Order: sequence, then C-alpha cells, then structure tokens
Amino acid sequence: MGNGKQNGSGLYISSSINNTRLAINIARKIIRRKQVYRNYNEDGMMSGDTVTVENAPCAGQPLLQWVMQRGKTVAGQPTLIEAREYARRQLNRLPVPLRQLSNTPEYPVIISAELQALAKTVDQRNPG
Repeated sequence: MGNGKQNGSGLYISSSINNTRLAINIARKIIRRKQVYRNYNEDGMMSGDTVTVENAPCAGQPLLQWVMQRGKTVAGQPTLIEAREYARRQLNRLPVPLRQLSNTPEYPVIISAELQALAKTVDQRNPG
C-alpha cells in the first residue's frame, strides 16, 4: 500500500512499481510543486493515484489545493457537516477491500515519469 512516513528530513512517498520499491524523498530532494491525481473506474470507485509535478498533464481529479499563500488563507474552510459529508462520500468511493483494517490489498500509487526523472537527476548531482 502506498504509505507516507514523516521523519526529520521530509515526507516520503513509497509505492510498489514493477515489483520494486520506489521511495522518493520529495520534500528534501525535489523542491518543486507536486500534484496528486485520483482516478476512478467506470463505477465511480477509486482505482489509483498518480503523484507528479504540478501542471504536468495527467488523467484524474487533482487532489491538492491551495489553502494558504503568503500567510493568508485563500480558501474557505468547510463546516464540520460539510467535512463529514465529504469524508463519507470519499469512503463510499473506496473499494470495499480497502476499507478493511487488516489484510488490505495495495492501493495503486504511481510516481510519474517526470517526478522519477527529477529524483534521478537530484540523486546524480548529490550522491549519497
């Protein structure tokens, strides 16, 4: 399952791609805006996410939205009722096997080719 781990050096996103583990230290290695796109199947159920650089062409619904800029809020906050309804709708769109607390299958998270290329470039410039 794609999971995030927070540590002192930044946010890590890991995903299983072609039976290899891909870990990109996004916050420390790549100082560039990112976007996460969510895809849905024909029944409207979540089918996977793609993490890419901002403004890269990508299918799906963009998930990251500006909340603050220059110390000021740019979007209104939802009410508690609105937030609860949004969470309920999203949970209903999650495939049933992924709603379990244990023995869940991996949710597909793809790290885009653009983001992988950026990480490789940074790694080559800063080995170790």
